[in-house]
Amino acid sequence: MLTRRSAGFLVTVRDRENVGACRRRRTGVGRVPFGALAAVLALLVAALVVARAEEPSASLELELKPPATAARILPLPATEAVRADTAQAISEIEAQERLDALVRETIRSPRRRPDLDYDVFSGIQSRGISNALRQR
Repeated sequence: MLTRRSAGFLVTVRDRENVGACRRRRTGVGRVPFGALAAVLALLVAALVVARAEEPSASLELELKPPATAARILPLPATEAVRADTAQAISEIEAQERLDALVRETIRSPRRRPDLDYDVFSGIQSRGISNALRQR
């Protein structure tokens, strides 16, 4: 028997053949043949078709029926109640607007210093460039 060194172990040719046989057997055991799967799938589809054919088809006739209860007409609320609700809603909206204005006033961003404006910076830079060009 021939021996080979594999990962620090001595492995004979027969051992290698046995490993290959085990691999072949192991791969065949857990798999279901494709033909069996196709046959089972075909049987399921056929059973579904037969079951659908046996069901009576629903009729397509539509019937319009009047509603069981008539629509109820609610009475209009009193005019004074409507005016009171409107006045209350307006006062709540105005109060919220005042609060929002107050919050905007307190959170307003601080004004920037005028000597740090873009125009000032760009003027300083242009003067520096001009001076540098004159010195050359």
